[in-house]
Order: sequence, then structure tokens, then C-alpha cells
Amino acid sequence: QSYNVLLALASLQELADGILLYENDWLLSSAEGRAAQSITSSSGASGEEEQKPWLRGTSLESMNNIVARGLVPLLCPALDAVPLDLGDLVAGVVPMATHKFTQTFSAEVSAPHGPPSEMKPVFDALARATPKTQRCANGNVIAAYGTIRGMPNNVLGSSTKTLQSDLLERLGGAVPWQPFAGELRCSHVPLRQAPAATRISVVANWKRTAQVLEAISSRARQKYASRMFLQWYDRYNFGPDTFAQAFEVVDEVMANYNAS
Repeated sequence: QSYNVLLALASLQELADGILLYENDWLLSSAEGRAAQSITSSSGASGEEEQKPWLRGTSLESMNNIVARGLVPLLCPALDAVPLDLGDLVAGVVPMATHKFTQTFSAEVSAPHGPPSEMKPVFDALARATPKTQRCANGNVIAAYGTIRGMPNNVLGSSTKTLQSDLLERLGGAVPWQPFAGELRCSHVPLRQAPAATRISVVANWKRTAQVLEAISSRARQKYASRMFLQWYDRYNFGPDTFAQAFEVVDEVMANYNAS
């Protein structure tokens, strides 16, 4: 698996305009947490709750649903009259060709009597749904885009600048050379699948990428040094040159993120 991930990420860095990076371990942990929370909150769940696929334990389906729940608010605009421009979204979170890797996170807050009356519970829920990362003295976020759906206008306030600053701070702060690190779009229109809830979704291009890639590269190098499973790759012409190039590309990506 380490070889496959290494080769795939190196190819994506060279060919793609932007890359969404997901970690199976983190998705599995998130699925376990949601399943445990659903059991704790209500031992006698209603029939509707039992049908929610993201509450069905730690299956591959529940992990995929976490991914989908994070992407839906980003890819489905609140107003049909304003269609999504995927090029704008990619350009906003991938400001440079040397930093193409992004990660997405989402959280949902609902109350018995409607959406929350302040933003703090929403941001707190997002913090719990975001992987832990080392806080850098010179900032962590290269670019981020977020959207909030289902929050009343009187809670959002007249300006989103304060909310944008709060969001960036919770993600570790912006790198000093990036004056336009964050964009946050808010709408009182809820998602159709969650009409009584407020959901926030964020796609972040941040230095944590180096941390993730370092773990992948380290495992791949250990296996490669012992020639483990390489006979299967040699059969399909994935020889030393291919692996050397892949390691070089991933090392360069890590260096770029660490130097940001």
C-alpha cells in the first residue's frame, strides 16, 4: 500500500491542478467516533436515525459518507442561480503549483429548537472534526476556503471578516506571506438533507501535508530498502528509476510545505 500511495501522489503532483488528500486512519477514527457518539446520545434511536449511513459503525460506507458530507456544502451552492465554478475553488485553495495538496473537514450542529444562536458551537464542532496538527510559529495555513450553511443572518452578522480570521486561527493561523489565506462564504439556506442543522465545511491547504507525506514516504522507504514486494512492481516495469523519481517528487513537496 505504501508503494501505491507514493507512486500515485507523485503522479498527481505532476499532472493534477489540485489534490484532495484523505487519510484512511483518520477517516476510520472519525467513523468510530460518530458511531460511538450516536450510541451514547440515544440508546433507542428512531427508525430514521438507524437509516443514516454515517452512523452504521466503521464500514467503508461510513468512511465514504464522511467524505461526501464534507464535500456537499463545498460543491453545492446555496443558490441555484449561482452555479459552482470549480476552477475558482481550485485556484483559491491552490495558489501555487508547488502546493497542490488540500484536505477537507466538516462538522454539523443541530439543536432541538433549530440552528445554534451563536458561532462558537459551530467552530468548536469543526475543531473536534479536524485532525490534530503541530502549530507553527510562522503560521500553518497557505490557503483555505469554507462554507457555512443553515446559519441565521442575525447570527452571522454583517461581516464575515471576523469569522474568516477566527477560522484561520483555529486552523493554526495563516502563513505571513499569504495576505489572502482564507475565504468563508455563509448562507442562511440549509442543506436539503439537513434542514434543521448548521453545517460548516472547510478545504484547507496547510503545512500538515508535510506531516502526512512524511509518514507515507518513511514507510515506503523502509519497505523499499528491504526490497519488499518489489518483484510485483518489476513485472509491470515499475523499476528503480520510477521509484527514485517518485521519492524525489514527494521529498520536494514536503520541502516546499516545510519551507512555507
